[in-house]
Amino acid sequence: LVDWLQATALSVLDRLSESLSRQLAPESALEDTLAECLDAAGLSVGAILLLDEAGELTVKAQVGSTNRLPWEAHTTVLQQGISGGGLVLPSRQAGSAGDDLLLALNVASALVVPIFARDETLGTLLLASNHTDLAGAEGESFVRAARSVSMQLGQTIALSRMFSRLIAAEERYRSLLENARDAIAVLSAEGVILEVNRSCERMMGVPRGRMLGHKL
Repeated sequence: LVDWLQATALSVLDRLSESLSRQLAPESALEDTLAECLDAAGLSVGAILLLDEAGELTVKAQVGSTNRLPWEAHTTVLQQGISGGGLVLPSRQAGSAGDDLLLALNVASALVVPIFARDETLGTLLLASNHTDLAGAEGESFVRAARSVSMQLGQTIALSRMFSRLIAAEERYRSLLENARDAIAVLSAEGVILEVNRSCERMMGVPRGRMLGHKL
């Protein structure tokens, strides 16, 4: 389990770095990350579901199952896993609803843990297997390990989303600046030119590169 945690943490950070460098959407690398997580743990099936703006769980990655499940039919079990801080299936707590999810996934056991960042719940991580008894003697250890993985995943998703918002804000600022008809120059407190727009270049008759770094 220690090796699994280390391998998954490295995978999550690597995928984050890659998605940020290529300016991809925060969830763009989740399927690759999930696949590496399953491989490192020796598990066969997994899914990542994130909460949308309406508070509904939406599947963002699914690996190992040929069926694209109607996840909305299993919301009760997934929400139990989120509210309880983790749920191992089969279990008396989940009852027949948990059995139905296992049947749909075609696995013998599974665990559901919340994905969160600080106090915000982002979604849920599902891991399942036909070979490893997640409900057996090592079930609690797998739940603890999966919680660590989901926390790492949640922090990564939250950080990625923050960077995406910053990039979007920068693009809006750049668009407003460049398309303004007025000449705009951004100055430091000492009056040094830090940025100018195209209208300023036209009005001054001086290329942008020759103005930056000079006092107005």
